[in-house]
Amino acid sequence: MEECVTITKIKVNEETYFLKVSWSDNVTLTLVNKDQYWIGILTRDKIKYFHTHLNISEEQYIKNAKKALSGDTLSSEFSINFSNNKFTWEKGIESTLKMKHGTVDMLEYSPHGGAELVVDELLKLQRNTEKKLRVKEDELHSVANQLDILLGKFKESADAKIKMEEDLYARFLELINAKKRKISEYEEFLNKLASAGKQISPNRTPESKKNEDTVLSDSES
Repeated sequence: MEECVTITKIKVNEETYFLKVSWSDNVTLTLVNKDQYWIGILTRDKIKYFHTHLNISEEQYIKNAKKALSGDTLSSEFSINFSNNKFTWEKGIESTLKMKHGTVDMLEYSPHGGAELVVDELLKLQRNTEKKLRVKEDELHSVANQLDILLGKFKESADAKIKMEEDLYARFLELINAKKRKISEYEEFLNKLASAGKQISPNRTPESKKNEDTVLSDSES
């Protein structure tokens, strides 16, 4: 179970209390009014007993317990009772029928200082919350830096891709122009042959081409 602390204002038998719950392997309850406080523990054995008795998983049992004992507004599914130093919570299953979901024996402590205890716990909770926020801020800052690095690498990759495409296009254009020049030279060669009154044989040998070039050279002279 993830460790956390919740403090909730509750009303039992028309009396106002503050309920602090420390959620860990054992669930510790601290109940405080203006001048008294009680402490009790929901042990692992009790957790096992209740989730087995209710035929639900331990995870579901803890989830239900958090709904019953913490939050800005306690779940309307559950009712809380505190009598004779026993703290219990029940879940309504019908209009008049309730099933007990947990009970904790509470030990009463100093008859004075209850309000101070609540203030101390709230201050401690605030410090822990601020510490967690700073950790999260550092994590977000780290993630933002990593994102900037990734964006920089992506831009470099994109620029390299554009440059490569431009180079390939330039080479392709150069190749096309070279082909055009070759074709132009060949056409010029054909025109020279035609003006000299020669015909190109489809089965012309290198020797005959040499002779044709000689003829062309002589005619140009």
